Amino acid sequence: MHQDTYDRDNHTLIFVHIPKAAGTTFSSILKGLYGERRISIYSITQIQELQALPRIQLENADLLEGHFSYGVHQYLPRPARYITLLRNPVERVLSLYHYIQHTHSHYLHNHVVSENISLREFVAGRLTSEICDFQVRMIAGIDVPDARVF
Repeated sequence: MHQDTYDRDNHTLIFVHIPKAAGTTFSSILKGLYGERRISIYSITQIQELQALPRIQLENADLLEGHFSYGVHQYLPRPARYITLLRNPVERVLSLYHYIQHTHSHYLHNHVVSENISLREFVAGRLTSEICDFQVRMIAGIDVPDARVF
């Protein structure tokens, strides 16, 4: 469909970007399509900022994307449609583990590396809520505040 002829019928598209589920490339595509008509939220504090935005800005947003659970539509003045990408849960946890090991800015990096935590210990220890049924909880709207348990 060509962007100019797409009838959004006054809906805001909401992309629930589940971490480590291959959504970054898709997000880049959406950024190209929606440009300034999108709002991105990648932290819990930004949900509070979303709530404080002027109504006119929310009315003009054709896309809301980010790391949040189902239910964010309650903060929007227009009806919404959700989309997401899901990944094999085992592959997603493996990706998360390797991401944590190699990303110094991740809140678990120092703990996982300094304690030499194995993949088995990582999964069994449940250092983060991102391990067990995370994708299901996000699309079900079950609160996953900042994915931290540790």
